[in-house]
Parts: sequence; C-alpha cells; structure tokens
Amino acid sequence: MALTKKNTRRVREEYQRRRYEEKKIHRRKKRVAWKELMEEMEEADTLNETRKFYRKANSIRKGYKPRIGMCKDKKGNLVAEKKKLLQRWEEHFDELLNGQGDKAGNKDDGDGEGEAEDTRESLDKETEDIWNR
Repeated sequence: MALTKKNTRRVREEYQRRRYEEKKIHRRKKRVAWKELMEEMEEADTLNETRKFYRKANSIRKGYKPRIGMCKDKKGNLVAEKKKLLQRWEEHFDELLNGQGDKAGNKDDGDGEGEAEDTRESLDKETEDIWNR
C-alpha cells in the first residue's frame, strides 16, 4: 500500500495502523495455537499416551526446521521436483549398490580382492559428500 501512494504523513500512519492490526492478529493466533498444543499435551499425559506427549514436547524443544527438498543431478543441476528428486535418489543408490557409482577410481584386476575395502571407502566418501552439502 505504502509503495503505490505518495509518502505522506497520513499514508504512513495508515500503513503503521494496518501493520499493527496485522501483528495483533498474528499474536492472537499464535497464543491460541500454543494453548491448543498445551491442551493436547495435557490430554496425552492424562491418557498415558507417552509417545504422543513426548513427540509434541520434542517438537516444541527442537523448534521448526525446514526441510530442503533439493539435490543435484548427474550434470550438477538442481532438482527440486518431487518425482525427479525421488528418481535421482533411486539412481544414486542403484549406482552405489551395483558398483557403478564408485568415484574413487578403483583399479580392479578382477581377482575380487580389495573390493569390500574399496566399496566401504567409496560409501564413506559418498556419505561424507552428502552430509557436507
């Protein structure tokens, strides 16, 4: 609103008044949501639903953590669409299980020795890369 009209005292006061009202509504809704959550926790406690009680307690304690639903495809482009994301993870783990995803540059002479160690190292490397993204 304030960006489309001239910056006059009346416009600024109207903007501040509306913003104050909006914040008041949010505070009220937040208070109601907390009250409902506490009532649900009390109900779970009285009904001896400990799992439900502690899930809610932990959600309060840990707070909100947004999930990042993206990864990179083989070319390095970001993938955000859920279907493509699941497909990419399926490809990734299929490569790991079938031995095609080994980026450590194994030189296998075909005798079968050292495969378990090399695979373990490559899995450790892949896991480290995933966690460090």
